Amino acid sequence: MEEGKGRSESDPNRRVNGTSFSINDPENQRAKKLWTVDNVKAMRFKSLSAAKSFYRLYAAATGFKVEKQGSVWGENDMVVMRRWVCNRGGFCKKKKNLEKAKNSIRADCPAAFCVSLGYASRRWLVREFVAEHTHELGFKLCPQIYQPIEVEDYLTSVEDSSTSYRSNITIDDAEAAISYLTEKKDSEPRLFYEVNYVNASLARIFFADSMAQLDCSCFGDVVAVYRTNSSDLHFVILFSLNHHHQTTILGCAILSDETVEAYTWMFQKFLDLMQGCMPLSIVTDGNKALGEAIKSVLPESRHRLCTWHLEKIASSIVDNPSFLADFKVLMLDFLSLNDFELKWKAMVENYKLSENPWILEMYRKRHEWAETYLRGHFWARLRSTKVCQVLDGNLSRLSLHKLKLNQVLSLYDSVVMKIRINEGKADYDSKYSKFTPSTPLVKMEKQAFDIFTRESYQRFLSEMQMEMFLVALEIDYDDSPCRKYILAKIDHEDLVYEVMFNPCGLTIECSCLKFETLGFPCSHIFHVLKSEGFKDVPHNLMHQRWTKSAKSTTQFWRNYLPPVSVDVVARMMSYGRVVCSSSPMLYLGTQSEEAFKIVSSCFVKLKGELDRQDNSVLDVQDNKDTSSSSDWKIEQSGLWDYINYPYFEYVRVIDMIFFLFSFLFLSHISDL
Repeated sequence: MEEGKGRSESDPNRRVNGTSFSINDPENQRAKKLWTVDNVKAMRFKSLSAAKSFYRLYAAATGFKVEKQGSVWGENDMVVMRRWVCNRGGFCKKKKNLEKAKNSIRADCPAAFCVSLGYASRRWLVREFVAEHTHELGFKLCPQIYQPIEVEDYLTSVEDSSTSYRSNITIDDAEAAISYLTEKKDSEPRLFYEVNYVNASLARIFFADSMAQLDCSCFGDVVAVYRTNSSDLHFVILFSLNHHHQTTILGCAILSDETVEAYTWMFQKFLDLMQGCMPLSIVTDGNKALGEAIKSVLPESRHRLCTWHLEKIASSIVDNPSFLADFKVLMLDFLSLNDFELKWKAMVENYKLSENPWILEMYRKRHEWAETYLRGHFWARLRSTKVCQVLDGNLSRLSLHKLKLNQVLSLYDSVVMKIRINEGKADYDSKYSKFTPSTPLVKMEKQAFDIFTRESYQRFLSEMQMEMFLVALEIDYDDSPCRKYILAKIDHEDLVYEVMFNPCGLTIECSCLKFETLGFPCSHIFHVLKSEGFKDVPHNLMHQRWTKSAKSTTQFWRNYLPPVSVDVVARMMSYGRVVCSSSPMLYLGTQSEEAFKIVSSCFVKLKGELDRQDNSVLDVQDNKDTSSSSDWKIEQSGLWDYINYPYFEYVRVIDMIFFLFSFLFLSHISDL
């Protein structure tokens, strides 16, 4: 048995490799001494798993991820040597096909840890330990370096226990749901939830946690509505795409019916969550009640019909693959108005659909689904409600009418946690990817690599690479300061694009309207930038929504948000920072029952300390003159300048608290 395994979970003095750690001694210098190169090389381990656990703990505390590099096998197929390295070691293998550059996180990092089995002592000896790194280390215990939480076990347990749950628990569905949300709000005061009763019965619930509220402020400009139906419940998810082009949840509603009144109530609550700010765009599956509610509550939002649902219906209208292909051209291609009308007329005549009710309705609603009419409005690449695949893959597995409402809410929280951990992994990959140029515009490409997330950069890069296939047919220099470029693809000079460049305001507009629609400069704009001698991309072509800093500032959202109090915005930003700092501990606390008990105990102690601190702050404030000036009381006109100041003073205190908590947590799990 490994050392330290027999100790009580409540024992504050745990041991790793014979050295104790005390949770009552946060300044324990023995930890630092333990992990010096000389002392690590002098270590002995009773088992290979103990050596692995030590190095993983060391990596988590230091801020990097471990991967196994290789093993040496002896007699009887027994491992006698094993080597682990930093996951950023080595170089990325160069590929001949550079159509899509792979930006590896490899940085030729030499950090390594190797142990071998001593034949005499039968202990594992440290043969190599390299502590140096060639790259910036990540946040200690960064959650992105771990595998995402799996929801499958939870789903199975709910499916197996749904019948027994109903027979053992007599509490009413409504009471259970309200109780669940009330308890959650006790631990998360910024939780937003509203309930609505019809004829004294609970009919509607809308809720969004603090992280969803933060995502609303960053990505609430484009919203999609996803619906999961059952015989008596309607589960409605409001979501968007984040800066990694992943699904991000903005809010959730549970409705007992799908009437216009129900959806109107839902959107009113969502509007309250958004502080009265209507999204620019909204995507739905075409539900009529949903559409009527949008017209009533969100009249300024541009409505789009889900392309996936339209394809599904179109394939059932005519059992002919060529019809679906023709319809998709009309739906997805950016055609001129004249070309759209001609192609639509030809399709209707070819398949004899002039009397088909659905075809007639689609023509009346062409402004809600045809790219010809939608191009130029910002959609953030969101045109289908089926991109919410994590929710679709897990929630749709269960029949909601078989579950109590509190079970549905708990399941929802588990799935959302998985989504957010995937976002954390994408943050990590974006931060530690290594730049590999793949176009002649190296400086411009490097600028985009530094600013955009990894996924956004790839989309930016694909447009940059297409620039080399363009040729300028004409450049019109008139009396105005603007210049007009007529561009076309090589060997496709019949299809031209017009790009207007104003050197005074550094504005560039292309007739393809791709930047206005997706938020990325098109290849035609890159061609003009290159022709005009630009070395960098103008900042007005760098959409804040797709950058690495999209969630670190709400600056880009200021054009849409109404005036809000400094206190609300500041505390929301601080809450997001605290959650990001504490999420590693939350994740590790779910990996075993013992770890869960440790984390729970530490949080109880931490909460008590913060409560005492909060009470002391209130006592001080009560003794102050209420008319005195405060950093929180600033003019509304200077709000955004204040927010852009490098964080708030009290965030430094929060950082110190979580640094202390990280040390206490490491001391606890050091021999797990």
